[in-house]
Amino acid sequence: MAFTVNQGFPTISALLGTGVSTLYTVPATAQSSKPQKVTVVNTSGSTRTVDIYMIKNGDTAAAKNQMVVARQVPANSSIDIPELVNQTLMPGDFIQAKADNAGALNITGSILETYES
Repeated sequence: MAFTVNQGFPTISALLGTGVSTLYTVPATAQSSKPQKVTVVNTSGSTRTVDIYMIKNGDTAAAKNQMVVARQVPANSSIDIPELVNQTLMPGDFIQAKADNAGALNITGSILETYES
């Protein structure tokens, strides 16, 4: 029998740079994880873009695992990323992201991790 443990909010919390960086990795002890909410906030005075990847264990960021491609985030505003919600990630899988301008976009989110009892 499995039980779920919500790791709380935010599990993902980062200021994005222009290089792809890892935001979250499913723990080896978890059965699976599912993002529940992901939000990107633009703190700059210009429209910026974000790219987000959901990557299988042992793989790398590439077009085949890109969930969000150059999504525009208007100046001084936020957007939710529904493409990630309830996507199942297995142990060792991870989420990466990058922005078109370093220091302009913050990303936050919560993850529901499932563990076997």
